Amino acid sequence: MEIIICFVVVTINKNAVAKKGREKNTLNKEKHTKLMNRKKNKLKKEKALRASRLKAIITKANDQKEKE
Repeated sequence: MEIIICFVVVTINKNAVAKKGREKNTLNKEKHTKLMNRKKNKLKKEKALRASRLKAIITKANDQKEKE
């Protein structure tokens, strides 16, 4: 004699019902993307500034070598 046990798991989709009004996280997402874009732009500017400073130092060093 075999005993077969079946388990049925029912999941309820809470998002099945249409939401009223604004979506839940849009404000936080907007703020987050705004701040992340600021951070990315700041890093790009710092990287470019550093590169230009290094370039100036290298050209100055090369000029001094040529003079000697």
